Parts: sequence; structure tokens; C-alpha cells
Amino acid sequence: MSMNLAAQSGVAELFTIAESECPAELADVQRVAWIGQRIIQLIEEGRTRGRANQVMLAVQLHQSGVWMEHPKEYERFRDFLADTGMSSSGISDACTMAERIIPQCEKAGLEVQSLINPSLWGRLRQAIPALRHNLENEDFEAVKEILDDVPAMPSSSIAEKYRSHRQEKYAEAEILKTPSGRIAIVVVLDEADVTAAKTAIGKIAEWGVVVADSKANGTLTMKIS
Repeated sequence: MSMNLAAQSGVAELFTIAESECPAELADVQRVAWIGQRIIQLIEEGRTRGRANQVMLAVQLHQSGVWMEHPKEYERFRDFLADTGMSSSGISDACTMAERIIPQCEKAGLEVQSLINPSLWGRLRQAIPALRHNLENEDFEAVKEILDDVPAMPSSSIAEKYRSHRQEKYAEAEILKTPSGRIAIVVVLDEADVTAAKTAIGKIAEWGVVVADSKANGTLTMKIS
């Protein structure tokens, strides 16, 4: 790997950083492998910092309510974020933190917002399902333990410790038989869980559209062909 190749790849600055960090005792071929791996790592660290900063700013905009002053007059915070080009997972994370986790933690006298920063966001994100579960069950001792673990444990340990919560059910589903004899599965879930559901269902199905006729007294009437 040469500086010329690094420049052509648009990573000249990262090449310089990686080269300066490379152990001097490595042989030439080893240095190429070490520097290449370090450049990839630096790129990923940059993405993580970017994602953390996105969520951090989104939370601040939500808390202040200033997003509602946008000239497009968005009705939903989610739509405000969608127009930024932010990824669907990033939008889901930001809405979950701003609309659910932070308010519930504040109500319980627990501080979580300081953990939304570039150095800790990757770990905190691993713990979001566990945070949601314990907040919904008002198990604030467990929530406090999670918040203490995030700055104290590496990301891999956080993921391993709280892996079971990522498998918990977060929706209700019904199987309906359509007039044409086909089967329709209707999933009812919170808006914050839509991205996770689409990712899971998208592995086996193409998305279609269900038309809603009306919504009254908590009942949604749908046309299913």
C-alpha cells in the first residue's frame, strides 16, 4: 500500500495517521496489512462518531421543540429526521431515545443523555432493547445497572450481557384469511419498532400496502384483497 494508492482511495489523511501508529518492528508486508486494517478501523470509528453526533443533535432538537418551527411544518419528528437523509435505523434510534428512553429515565431520576456521545454511543445502542424492557417494567434498579455498565464495559461485553433482550417480542400479530383465500398477517406495534420489524420481515417478503378505511373508537377497518 503506497501513499499514492491511499490518496487515490480518498484516505490519505487516514493513511498518515495509521502509518504513524504502526509498530516499527513490523516487516514491510506486515506493515501493509496492519496499516490497511487500521485505516478500515478509523473509517468505522468515524461513522460511529457521525451516528452518535446525529442522535445527540436530534435529541436536543426534540427536547427544545425547535424542530416544530421548521418552515415545512412537520407533524412528526420522524418525518423531520427522514428529510435529512438519515438512515432508518438512525431515525429509529433517535426517536426511541428522544421520545421514550430519555423521558422515562428523567422521570425516574436517572441520567442517560450524557452517554449519547461518540465514545459511548456504540455501547449504549447495544443496550437500548434492555433499557426499553426494564423501563416499561419499571425495574429502575436494572436500568441503573445498565447505565453504569455502558461506560464501564466494552461493547462486546454489553452485547453479550444484554443479548437476550434483543430477542424479546415487541409486537402483536394476527393471521387473517382474505376473501380470495390467501392469508394475511397483520402486525401491530409501536412506531419506534417499525424499522426492526421491516428488517426481520423483509428477509422473507416484499412489502405491500394495506388500505385503511377509517379509524374510530380504537378500531381500524382495512380492505384486504
